[in-house]
Amino acid sequence: MKSKIMLCLLIQAAVTVINAQQPQNHNAWWFRSIDNLGLAAGQKNTALVMQTTGGFQHKSLFAGVGAGLDYYGFLSVPLFVDLRMYLSPNKNAFFIYEDGGVNIIWQKKSIENFTSGYHHNHGYYNDFGAGYKFHLKDRTSVILSGGYTYKRISESVSNQECPFAGPCYLQKDKYIYDLSRLIFKIGLEF
Repeated sequence: MKSKIMLCLLIQAAVTVINAQQPQNHNAWWFRSIDNLGLAAGQKNTALVMQTTGGFQHKSLFAGVGAGLDYYGFLSVPLFVDLRMYLSPNKNAFFIYEDGGVNIIWQKKSIENFTSGYHHNHGYYNDFGAGYKFHLKDRTSVILSGGYTYKRISESVSNQECPFAGPCYLQKDKYIYDLSRLIFKIGLEF
């Protein structure tokens, strides 16, 4: 799993470098990369969130795919589609964004604890909000954003129950963790 994520990040970095060497037509779609570092704060605690997104922009619309690491509650890897719209054609501009996809738990394998079996399952990921892009130089900008993010993780637990002298049976329980947080991010767009 870790090697697949690293391979995706290396491919995205290579495409970014190759794309940076070519002249851009402002009426066409062009490749953009957005890398964010943020804090997710909720009822449970505050945790680090890292994201990288690669996609294409045409005028004020951006569409891309991204991946990240989310340390809030359970360490997970969100894989998502990123859609954003810049509210002005200027180099410095407000924007709104929406990310949606799957939330993959980092440790998915079962954990045996005496007679209980614990198994974590993938869930849903969503992040939406607004921000501002500060143009630096050429096609590089610093972006600040804030919003609301949600991730769901479920856990299956199975126990062998043997009441008194009766026959044993397997009891299965499912726990769902809905983690709602506010998120604040700073990043680079290039």
